[in-house]
Amino acid sequence: MGEYATIYALHKIFNVSAVLTSKQKHEFHGHFPYLSLPVIKIENTKKWTTLHRGNDYNYVALELAAAGLLGPKCFLQDDWPFEMQIFNTYRDDILREFAFSDQLILKADAILADERRLFNSTSPITFIGVHIRRGDYPKYMKSQYSTKANLSYVKYLARAIEHYRGLHDNIIFIVASDDRPHARTLFMSLNHTKVFIADGTAFEDMCLLSRCNHSIITLGSFGFWTGYFSPGTTTYPDFMSTTSREYFLSRARYERAQIENFIALPYT
Repeated sequence: MGEYATIYALHKIFNVSAVLTSKQKHEFHGHFPYLSLPVIKIENTKKWTTLHRGNDYNYVALELAAAGLLGPKCFLQDDWPFEMQIFNTYRDDILREFAFSDQLILKADAILADERRLFNSTSPITFIGVHIRRGDYPKYMKSQYSTKANLSYVKYLARAIEHYRGLHDNIIFIVASDDRPHARTLFMSLNHTKVFIADGTAFEDMCLLSRCNHSIITLGSFGFWTGYFSPGTTTYPDFMSTTSREYFLSRARYERAQIENFIALPYT
């Protein structure tokens, strides 16, 4: 998704041709039906020039190619570009490109309606979408950014919960994770009143979280997109790298991209 958003934005800036491979289109099939970039008809791209990421998530080569400064060639981008400072300029366009299918929206809204009914309150209810990234990320973050990156998120989540509890009454937390048992244990330990643990597919969970009023995200790009799609505010962990590499979703990068509805909270 970051790759699509980045290339879409460069396509808009430089009026350069941008296409999807059939594999990329297949990955989005049925979930984002409004993508406007066409699918390339020629699958043999062996003679194309592959662009690689530079140090510290640097995609200068991609920008030079889009600007026409690397010649009239066909290029393939590798290494997952995620240029927030470029694609956030076209935020409204990106939100339209990544509009979910009606099927996903109906399923998500049905879950929220059920939770609202079970809450049994005559007062307005605020849904807070939460994404907790685990999987391979603890090992990855330790090796690349910080030996202290245990990704327990306990202190950060407690701060994020209190942030929203100070602003809203009658909150229901909708929690999704790639490690549901850990998320359930973690969230229940924070002694909150109403929690729903999502158990859908990745796209179902993403759509569900995006339909909430506000968001709490952890590390990783999946959480970023749930927050980016959210109509309200999004808290994220202010993760400080102990290595020379800057984390690609660091506070400095959010600020450079001018993503104004994202709120940094201390990670530890």
